[in-house]
Amino acid sequence: MGASEGHKLVGVSDNQAVTAPRESDDEKQAETESRGFGDIATWWHSTTWVTRLVMFGIAVLFLLIGYFLGRCVEVPGASEFWAIAAQPLATLFAGLAALGAATLAYVTGRRAWGQAKEHHRSDRCWSRLQWVIDKGSSPGSRDSGLSEALREKILDAIESEAFDLDDAALKEAVAAYSDEVIDRYLDVKDAPPAS
Repeated sequence: MGASEGHKLVGVSDNQAVTAPRESDDEKQAETESRGFGDIATWWHSTTWVTRLVMFGIAVLFLLIGYFLGRCVEVPGASEFWAIAAQPLATLFAGLAALGAATLAYVTGRRAWGQAKEHHRSDRCWSRLQWVIDKGSSPGSRDSGLSEALREKILDAIESEAFDLDDAALKEAVAAYSDEVIDRYLDVKDAPPAS
């Protein structure tokens, strides 16, 4: 099941069925940030074509001013100095640029790893909840299902992890299933004994 398809719980009645949210604007922004662009990409996408054209025009203007100043004004310092110092300075700046790129790649990789880990935890919780629902809704099979105490402990663990993940849909799904199980238990408990 893809990340944007959402999760549909089997075994929960239709009026209590809960689905995980589809990809929202926050997830799209998180994906943009995980690529390493973050606020810059968000800002760029929020600008209009007129603003972009003006920025491009300003950049071209500064390029032309720099070109003509370079042609009109002599470079400071002796040309012998620049013949000796140019290559070490270029190497220094290239090294600094490489270190900056490596730092950016590291930070982006760590962020993507954290998001992938959180997504894996969320999928694992949904799978556990589906397993509990499947075990609880198969009383006629050879498998005896789960005892009420064990089901409650597992649901508490899933709910605790949902709070850690701050997954509202998962919290709601656990609560809905817990309520349904409690209602079913009370119905069975209050039913007259079969004679």
